[in-house]
Amino acid sequence: MSRSIKFRAWDKFQQTYVFSGFHVCGEVTCFGGMEQEISTTWDERSAQMGYTSTLEAWNDFVFEQFTGMKDTNGIDIYEGDIIEFSWDEDGEIKSKIQVVDSMLFHELGLDSLTDNASKWDKVIGNIHRNPELLG
Repeated sequence: MSRSIKFRAWDKFQQTYVFSGFHVCGEVTCFGGMEQEISTTWDERSAQMGYTSTLEAWNDFVFEQFTGMKDTNGIDIYEGDIIEFSWDEDGEIKSKIQVVDSMLFHELGLDSLTDNASKWDKVIGNIHRNPELLG
């Protein structure tokens, strides 16, 4: 199964996801639109954070990769998402909340969401906007 290579970026400074057009080129990562995010907020970033170079502002971004899977509502699942899923153990369904990371699906023995749709419910948040879900 081939999957789309997609990323999203959380801006720790603005406390929001920014979707300003960044690209991945081979082994070299090129984030084309992120400079725009930095430049439009530079005065505030540099004053508040004490930055002297725009290069320092790159540390404000957390890049998360698409897993290639969707939840039962068709929502893309990215690293950093908080998902709820159910296991059917001995006839009982148990709910569990888990943060998606690069190893989660491998550890669960899942290769694709569609093959294991009965185990999934939905993306219920992410680690940046909903840390309270982790408990």
